[in-house]
Order: sequence, then C-alpha cells, then structure tokens
Amino acid sequence: SGIYLCSHRLKAISKRLAVVRGLCALLRYTKGQIENYSMPCAEILSRCPHEILTLCGYEGNEPPSDFLELCRSIEITDAEAERLFYDFAEDVGSSYRTEQVRRCEEFLIRMSERERDIASRLPIEKKLTLVLSASALLAVLILAL
Repeated sequence: SGIYLCSHRLKAISKRLAVVRGLCALLRYTKGQIENYSMPCAEILSRCPHEILTLCGYEGNEPPSDFLELCRSIEITDAEAERLFYDFAEDVGSSYRTEQVRRCEEFLIRMSERERDIASRLPIEKKLTLVLSASALLAVLILAL
C-alpha cells in the first residue's frame, strides 16, 4: 500500500501543475477572444477548443455555459490557483472590453506566477515523496525482522 500511496501522491503533484497550466491556456485564449473579437463569455466557452478545457480538468462533453460553472466542475488542487480562478470567473464579463482585457492580463500574470512556483517546487516534492516512501518501507522491513 505504501507504493500505491507514493504513486498516488506523485500523480496528484503532477496533476496540480497540469491543471494550473491548463488554466493559464484558458486565460490566454479568453483574453485573445475578448481582445480580438469582443466575444461574450458564453460564446468564448462554446468556441473554446475542447483540448484547453480538458487541460483544465474539465470532463464534460458539452462546454460549460459560463466560467463559474466551469470553476465548479473542475478540481483545482492548488488553493491559490483555485481562489484566483474563482475570482476570475466572478469578474469576467462584468465590464467593458478594455477593462476585461486588462483584468484577463492581470489574472494571467498571477496564474503564470503560480504555475512557475508550482513547477519550481515539483522536483523537490517528488523527491521528498519518494524518500519518505522509501524510509517508511525500510522502517517496516526493520520492524518485521
């Protein structure tokens, strides 16, 4: 079971980074759609490539109707990224085009910083998980003797 827990923890660590990268891709896409086409939020999500939504962890077949629905239907395991995306979901579509573009850029910068932070800690967390698992295994073997 220790190997399973280690494997599960390593997958969870990698998934956290993958979802935040997906959110950054979605923010870039959204910003571009608002900036270039003044597209409303519902239309942005309906035209969003399914690959981007999948990167965010969205598992539905039909695109969500708005960003809050998307926020509620994906699992963001990083608390800071979850708070940022929820704030974005509440904020997007509530102002004029130039303000929306500016806000998208702000959220993208903050989410990108979060992505870099998670990516920089990823190797350390993976090594720590492997070392702790190996230590636990050795402790069990020693106790069993």
